[in-house]
Amino acid sequence: MFIPNNNTLNNEKFKFLIIENELTNRKLTELLLNSRFNCEVYSVGTCEEALAEANNQLFNLIFMNIGLPATDELLAVKMIRQGSVNKHTPIIATSGTLYGEKFCLEAGINAFLAKPFSILEFENIIKKFLPLE
Repeated sequence: MFIPNNNTLNNEKFKFLIIENELTNRKLTELLLNSRFNCEVYSVGTCEEALAEANNQLFNLIFMNIGLPATDELLAVKMIRQGSVNKHTPIIATSGTLYGEKFCLEAGINAFLAKPFSILEFENIIKKFLPLE
């Protein structure tokens, strides 16, 4: 059972975008974020939906599943970095595939979280990018 921290940024809610094609993983990530942070979570299942969200609103963090093949995801990262309001928003790659941290960092992703990951690993990577009270 989680005990909410209600971590905030100047008493404002964090905004997270989850890009994950597997519904179960998407819901689990939503649950983890909502239970640990005062936040709004937007989750999508495709790169097209992700680009639409990234072009319309600013997020504090973006979580992107990198799967096989990763071409669509890496193109989406490139498009977010070049032409959206989130060009400076940290993107955290999550993957259970052979793609590793070096590959993701070279593609413009800020951090890599290998699946399966622990709750502590998940929280620590978020804390790396967000100024928590």
